[in-house]
Amino acid sequence: MKIFKSAIFCVFALSSAFLSGCLSDILAPTADTTVFYMVKAMPSEKKYENRFWVNLQSIQIPQYMTRTQIVSCGQGDKLEISEFDRWAELPANGIERAIAVNIESTGVATVFAYPSVAPASEKTCSLKIYLYECLGKLDSDVVLAGKWQLDLPDKKGATVKSFKFTVSAQNGYDGYVEAINKLLAQLSAQIADSLAGSNK
Repeated sequence: MKIFKSAIFCVFALSSAFLSGCLSDILAPTADTTVFYMVKAMPSEKKYENRFWVNLQSIQIPQYMTRTQIVSCGQGDKLEISEFDRWAELPANGIERAIAVNIESTGVATVFAYPSVAPASEKTCSLKIYLYECLGKLDSDVVLAGKWQLDLPDKKGATVKSFKFTVSAQNGYDGYVEAINKLLAQLSAQIADSLAGSNK
């Protein structure tokens, strides 16, 4: 009888240990493989003298860019939303900061990104940017398209310009994000050049 009870106890102990191990494996936290990316400025060399203070208004972006997951083109007209490749902040915030830094780096203006406001002055102007598209396929072309409006000081009029830039991306999401940074740098250069020429 004692042998029988001992056998039952051993079986029970082994079963408990086995179940405990299985539960530990099931409940153990898995490694987080999420990668976070930043929209980064790409400053250029200074080539202009500071002429303006620019109020950069909140940038209007497509609805698919109001999330932290990185969105790219899939097959056909489908969009792919990556759960494990994300922006470290809402894209609009990074885009505004990158454009402000890029324009300032040329020396043409001091940029006040919303909600900051430039002092009222004869050299204060307003910049509005509307992004219609910021999208592409991984390891293929990425497109930045939209329109910007620059309201010059002292009622000197406004400049309105449509734009479309394309950059080829390589190396998965790393290259995709780098392409977007390059596209924003191209847009910033276009606006800076327009500012520089507005007083001529």
